Amino acid sequence: FDGDSASAQAGITCLGCHAIQRVDSPLGNGDYSIVDPPRYPFAHSESPVLKAINRQLIKAKPAFHKATLLKPVHKTAEFCSACHKVHLPQAFNHYKWLRGQDHYDSFLFSGVSGHRIDSFYYPPKAVENCAACHMPVVPSDDPAARDITGTGVLSIHKHSFAAANTGVAALRGEPTLGLDERS
Repeated sequence: FDGDSASAQAGITCLGCHAIQRVDSPLGNGDYSIVDPPRYPFAHSESPVLKAINRQLIKAKPAFHKATLLKPVHKTAEFCSACHKVHLPQAFNHYKWLRGQDHYDSFLFSGVSGHRIDSFYYPPKAVENCAACHMPVVPSDDPAARDITGTGVLSIHKHSFAAANTGVAALRGEPTLGLDERS
């Protein structure tokens, strides 16, 4: 393993999530279907000139980018469950079935989701998905920006995943982005 390689430094790339077409079950463990989406011309070019043309095409016609990379499944809590609900089967650990992590069920069982009997104690309106808290809306001039909040301000969902990995935000000197207060 080379920790300095480009692949190791890339981490989870855009297509790691945005190429997912559907979640195949709520059991987690990466149970999703992924398809390499169609790309703009020159997406895989090594030429700096052709790479620049590719970036300009995305900016000139962002609708294709959005249509191929933002699917309805991306707006659901089930989407996040595909990776954030994990179990270790007996075949893996030679002991018994064990839950590894389960952020999906803990979300569903929280009052915030609106699924619990005591949900009326929590926010006035239930939180529909994980992104509402972990991908806060921030103003942006990105070609994919749109009026998410209905205020006329072009915005995107910040992809730093607040509270999911506070270490990365601290290393980058970024603020908590809404984790201190809720709207």
